[in-house]
Amino acid sequence: MRAQIVKINPKTIVIKSDGGKFATINKDKIDFRYKLGDIIIVEKNGDEVYYLPKLADDTHDTTDFWGDTQSEHPHNVGQKDKNIGYNEKSIHGALLIIGLAIISYLIAFYACLGAAVGVFFYSIAHYQELSAKKKSTATGLLVFGAILWLILIIIAQENGL
Repeated sequence: MRAQIVKINPKTIVIKSDGGKFATINKDKIDFRYKLGDIIIVEKNGDEVYYLPKLADDTHDTTDFWGDTQSEHPHNVGQKDKNIGYNEKSIHGALLIIGLAIISYLIAFYACLGAAVGVFFYSIAHYQELSAKKKSTATGLLVFGAILWLILIIIAQENGL
């Protein structure tokens, strides 16, 4: 469940869940940096409650320990879809590099090469936004695209382009 830090006391923190419920937790239960207004993830495993930074949202289960589900809250509908589109910019860029390589073999080699270099830097710039699982996919696609372009450049040099 997602919760926002709404008050910080000397020994406790008050959080408010997506469902509008409040809870007070001891500061020693949170072992990461936080500030007023931060969103945290609260998860329960048996009797143990875990407080995670918002970056841990990728592993979030849809049922939280207060009995709410994410789908019950209309403001959460499509939240993961928005994050997926944002987090996959690097993967989309890598796929575009591969697509440009295929197009460049047929037409407009230099234009596609220039676009591929630009898209490569764009993909690298958004690489840190990916989850750990998606980073390996993006890395593989970027490496494949780079190798494909090196092969095309060698072919172009041999043919006098």
